[in-house]
Amino acid sequence: MPHLTGGDARSLAEVLVTVVGYATAPLIAARHLKDVPTLQLITPCLTLAAVVYAPAAFLTRPAALPRARPWPPWPASASSAPRSRSWRSWS
Repeated sequence: MPHLTGGDARSLAEVLVTVVGYATAPLIAARHLKDVPTLQLITPCLTLAAVVYAPAAFLTRPAALPRARPWPPWPASASSAPRSRSWRSWS
């Protein structure tokens, strides 16, 4: 069972509003917008979401980009480890 701590009423209310929105939007779309083509319904919804989130994303952007990590993400010694046989070697 998860141990939930550190939350506040505002965070809980935000999550509940999101849940209610995700639950009711398909019902509204199915009932009142059933004659609207899908692309014409989705495009303004995604545009509105982008416009709403853009200011918050801009204001909370990091001051500097994170440092690039080397690829592959494992140590060089791991790349020299023995590999399993491929399926071709079994034929």
